[in-house]
Amino acid sequence: MSDLSRNFTPSTGYYTLVVGDKTFKLSTRALYSDAPNHFTHVFSSSLEEAMTKTMYIERDPVIFSDIVTAAPLIATPPALPPPILDRDPELFADILRYLQGYDIKIKDEVHRQNLLKDSRFYHLKGLTEKLLASTLTVNGFAKDEGARNEILFQLRDIRLSSIFLSENKNDEMLMDKGNVIPAEKIGHVMYKNKEGAVHALLVEVHNLHLICHYTTLQSPLTASTTPTGPTTPRITANRMSPIRLEVELALSEQDTKKLRDIAKSIKASEDIVTAIQTPDACAFEIDGIKVSLDALNNVDKLSHLIKVDDRGSRHLTLFVTKSILKLLVNNGKVEMELLKCESFSSERGFNGRREFLPSNKRVCL
Repeated sequence: MSDLSRNFTPSTGYYTLVVGDKTFKLSTRALYSDAPNHFTHVFSSSLEEAMTKTMYIERDPVIFSDIVTAAPLIATPPALPPPILDRDPELFADILRYLQGYDIKIKDEVHRQNLLKDSRFYHLKGLTEKLLASTLTVNGFAKDEGARNEILFQLRDIRLSSIFLSENKNDEMLMDKGNVIPAEKIGHVMYKNKEGAVHALLVEVHNLHLICHYTTLQSPLTASTTPTGPTTPRITANRMSPIRLEVELALSEQDTKKLRDIAKSIKASEDIVTAIQTPDACAFEIDGIKVSLDALNNVDKLSHLIKVDDRGSRHLTLFVTKSILKLLVNNGKVEMELLKCESFSSERGFNGRREFLPSNKRVCL
């Protein structure tokens, strides 16, 4: 006999014995109750039967039935216990109150995210949608009627199945990698909720870098010549040369992936445009001070913040703690329009806005 049959007894499982034309199910405990025996020897070996837990025996099934009845080796599998869900009971209590018709009090962002995970686990689509939406807004200044009702989401929370593009007035279409893409700007990305209400989609993005590029525009009207010799004049830029401001977002890998998923779901190119539009109405803030777009474009006033690289290009890098963007599609690509931005020009300024923990929230780890 195998040493395993004497010293090793598996704690769980069932074995199948096919004797003649009859099948018997034996529990592990019953099989090893009279060990060592032929069955424990086979099932404890390296034979194929040990892997499949099934043995075929050319013997009389009636006699074998008497043997297992007398042994008693035959076992009836016990009734399966009810499934145990490894989920948080306190979160389930909140969800149960929602199902009973009560409102859920969201304690903080962590609580909301945990509720969101469990509502998705239980396939509660209505609750999931309510937890996803941060804010519903009516924009009384919007020119486009379809954009008056707006909905604000965190980028990571956007449900791809609910977004679509506003109506395109241009019938011309292009094909790109099998996707149908309008040839010209087709408007904003929209969101339709479970009840069918349509809203313009706004996106909240946290913790990213924004880079302002300043380019001096040279033109014949702003250039002057300075003689450097009898025949060679030198062209110099006039101090009034206009400055072109380009604003670019340095998105995280996670945010970029989400935007690509959004682009794919609306049949747009997955090549996301990181240069963003900054309209005059954008609420811009640097180091706690509200800054107009004209002020952001004034390189003289911002000279203490602007850096110059080896090629002489000027740029201003800001750390954006919070921003609100509007998504649109232009020439088949997803672009972004900056509506609100809270940023810092230095780590010192960022540290100055940090908040201490309240005394009643401190814990020992």
